[in-house]
Amino acid sequence: MKIYLERKFVITVSIILLALSNIGLANDWPQWRGPDRDGIIKEQVLLEALPESLNLQWKAEVGKGYGSPVVSGERIYLLTRKGENELVGCYKLANGEVIWQQEYPAPFKVNQYAVKFGKGPFSTPILHEGMLYTLGIGGILSCFDAASGELKWRNSFSEKPLDTSHFFVGTAMSPLIEDGICFIHLGEENSGKLLALDAKTGEEKWRWEGDKPGYASPIAATLGGVRQIITLSQTSCLGIDIENGKLLWQIPYASEWKENIITPLIYNEKVIYSGVNRGTSALQLKEMENEWATMPAWHNDDITMYMSTPVLLDGKIYGLSHTSKGQFFCMDAETGETDWLSAGRQGQNAAVVAAGDCIIALTTNADMIVFKQGPQAFELVRQYSVAESATWAYPILLKNQIIIKDEQSLLMWGIGRNEF
Repeated sequence: MKIYLERKFVITVSIILLALSNIGLANDWPQWRGPDRDGIIKEQVLLEALPESLNLQWKAEVGKGYGSPVVSGERIYLLTRKGENELVGCYKLANGEVIWQQEYPAPFKVNQYAVKFGKGPFSTPILHEGMLYTLGIGGILSCFDAASGELKWRNSFSEKPLDTSHFFVGTAMSPLIEDGICFIHLGEENSGKLLALDAKTGEEKWRWEGDKPGYASPIAATLGGVRQIITLSQTSCLGIDIENGKLLWQIPYASEWKENIITPLIYNEKVIYSGVNRGTSALQLKEMENEWATMPAWHNDDITMYMSTPVLLDGKIYGLSHTSKGQFFCMDAETGETDWLSAGRQGQNAAVVAAGDCIIALTTNADMIVFKQGPQAFELVRQYSVAESATWAYPILLKNQIIIKDEQSLLMWGIGRNEF
């Protein structure tokens, strides 16, 4: 009987490890929140029996910054800071060694109330057709050849240093590229512009001048048959026609701290968004006689998100509410009803991704928390400590490895077969 159970255990573990080895999309995590900008790893994998501990394979010093790494093939790309320069680096996936690095001056005056956040950068790069695009804290947009690191073009959109007397941490949004057009949202306290640029040349195609940016990163979605850029600005939630930059709709939405950070979600023609101490809301959109009607669909006061963009999977939203010093949650995307809330004190912020039947949340305390997907209750699967300093970036899950960016380093953790 003992031999049978041992064999059964070995077989079960082997199946789980085989599933884990299929995490990711051929080492492809090219932008903010992944291939489809939604935080979802598309492979259906089983994560219930992750090992009790991970093994550290390598650690590399790469510079300060809050942006997430992006990955293509056997390379990792990252935008960080080194003194008064911003540093763009390409590193070997196998061992963290430098393949190429480029740096450029990026002086930045930190707001007196935001000194603890440093000088960034905050933006996640994007890989597109062999090019790497980075957006620095002061609005410097660069295009590099991803293979060689050669600078192809660069635009600096600020004639003078940003006024950060109110706009605390400078530019924080992560660029979006669709159909060969790069979209960025720039500005400061009294002005804002959303720009559409030719990704190959940096040439401006159109601009929308209006509300200043918050810290949110935009998405592209089709609503009412119209492809549009959807984002939270500093004082509103809005949609802009992707073809010509025309403002389609806009509703007031200003947090008390002027820090709209969450990337919106789209579900059944609804835009779902949240802000600090504002709860979570869904907006129903409909085009009527060449005008857009915006109608409240639902509102939930119990779940309110500050910095943690949630994931949407099978009609359920999973994330971290900043209530009670951090509560994981599951809520219904159609009705807005709360399915469950975890106990509090889970963390100030969490970068959340979905893989298979589990949700993975990396908190600022460097705790990687894995819990089950489902509307019944919060069910913890595993919890790991993955760094010795704060972690703000997204964890990147690739095959049987996990990439973590802490305050100054990249770390590669392995889901080792020798763990059992």
